[in-house]
Amino acid sequence: MTFPVGNVPGTALRFGTDYNVNLNEDAATAFMTGGVKKSWADARGMMKDKVEDPLSDKPSLQQVPMGSPLWQSMGKGEDTTFPRSLLTFGAAGATSSAGSGDKSHSHPLRTVPDYQPAGHGSSFLEMGFIQAQRDRTYTEVGFITGDSITAFGINAFYIGVFGVDPANGNVSLLNPISAAIDMRGSFGATNTEYRFNIGTSIKAKQGDVFGVGLIQVTSVGQTCSSFLCITQNNIKPAAGQPYPRSGYCWSGGYTSMPTFIEEKYLAWQDSNKVPFYVLR
Repeated sequence: MTFPVGNVPGTALRFGTDYNVNLNEDAATAFMTGGVKKSWADARGMMKDKVEDPLSDKPSLQQVPMGSPLWQSMGKGEDTTFPRSLLTFGAAGATSSAGSGDKSHSHPLRTVPDYQPAGHGSSFLEMGFIQAQRDRTYTEVGFITGDSITAFGINAFYIGVFGVDPANGNVSLLNPISAAIDMRGSFGATNTEYRFNIGTSIKAKQGDVFGVGLIQVTSVGQTCSSFLCITQNNIKPAAGQPYPRSGYCWSGGYTSMPTFIEEKYLAWQDSNKVPFYVLR
């Protein structure tokens, strides 16, 4: 290496001068090069210890589980209210033969896991909650009908997707245009899975919670179609637990889809069931 031409400033460091060591140009170059090599070796070692080794233990993209395995939902990239594999037959609550109580009797063990919303003019909004498992965009909503069809039809059928405020439990409608469309002519068969375009793209961040709400508008004498569901114990949530308070609630009645519902108007006291709903 070379030194600047002319007088060297007093503050400049001439190799060896301040250390009583007289280094020639080649020695100074070797001194600096060795320092750089050592610094690079230290940095490389730290990179290996702190980054490369930990990353080598992480799964590859091919090893990461699929977003929606078939036991959870039949469609790719879906989030559901609960895994599909929980839709198993149950035992009938009532006897099918002989007496009851401690007398000899039998219960069917192939009861379809469904429930029938209140009809006869109740027109309740039946809401189930879904948490986004990763960042994704929803464009479809779905559900599965149960074993019961309507009696004398229904007056209207609406589907809404709501955003949930975890701080206060209030819900806000995210698909106002498609939620205003009467869909009663688009479903009706028993034990059938239905999917509907929600008419917009809903951006979901991992951990966001959404409510899917269905309304079957009825009059006196009309009954609702049933939906597949699971049953659960009606458990009171812990104090301070973020909303929602359960996997299911109801509200209303309504003759159209509401755009906003305060949490105090969501009924949680009959939360012993969760309908199977899908966002995709």
